[in-house]
Amino acid sequence: MNEPTVDWFLINQLVPKEHQYLDAEEPPLDSVRMAWPFKTEEELKVLSKWFKKQERKTKQKEIEQLGEALL
Repeated sequence: MNEPTVDWFLINQLVPKEHQYLDAEEPPLDSVRMAWPFKTEEELKVLSKWFKKQERKTKQKEIEQLGEALL
């Protein structure tokens, strides 16, 4: 099946960073809900938790890479 083309660059300009799709691995919501700027309170809570978890993973990877570079 052909999936519809979505201009994620434009979407990412319109919605706050923590609510963006950003080529996310395993996003907590389907791609349409991720792109939709008007989310329910429950969706915003789920996204907030997911975003914080992703940020921690990213920072941990950066710390590990920096540690390896210093060795």
